Amino acid sequence: MKTVAIETLSTEIQGPLLISPHLFTDERGQLAKFFRNDERLGEFHKQGVTEVFHTTSQKNALRGLHFQHAPYEIEKIVHVISGAILDVIVDIRPQSLSFKKVFSIKLDAHMKQGLYIPKGFAHGYLSLEPATCVLYLQSGAYSPAHEGGIHFASLGFDWGVTQPIISAKDTHYPRLEEITWKS
Repeated sequence: MKTVAIETLSTEIQGPLLISPHLFTDERGQLAKFFRNDERLGEFHKQGVTEVFHTTSQKNALRGLHFQHAPYEIEKIVHVISGAILDVIVDIRPQSLSFKKVFSIKLDAHMKQGLYIPKGFAHGYLSLEPATCVLYLQSGAYSPAHEGGIHFASLGFDWGVTQPIISAKDTHYPRLEEITWKS
């Protein structure tokens, strides 16, 4: 079977990668290979997948923006199983030339592409369709004691929705400009 394609995104932010699966179709249906361990995938290449999460979200549900503080940073690979999302990441690496820059990409079940998010990024997404299902693989374990977040409305980013459905926890995160970042 052919392998997945891993591509650098055309953006000023270095690190995130677009993953396009190999699709095999026959009279039974379709098989998609979503993940292959590759040296460009940081911790996934070294230690593999630690946790896998699956979410189902209503249209206009906004999840995030989440990250974990050092030394518990994690990498993610995000795939949309059904529906579509607007996936948003923020570079929170103080030494990076793209520090605090925002990148967004639409991911949907039809394209089957995934997004690799390296350590040092806050991540969130907006569900664009009813019952959108997202699967994400993580390189490390979720650690509530090291969890951090950024208030979604503090990015100067147009999410395309005026009243998102958001958790109480996510509404209490500090604004991007209020966070003190360790170098």
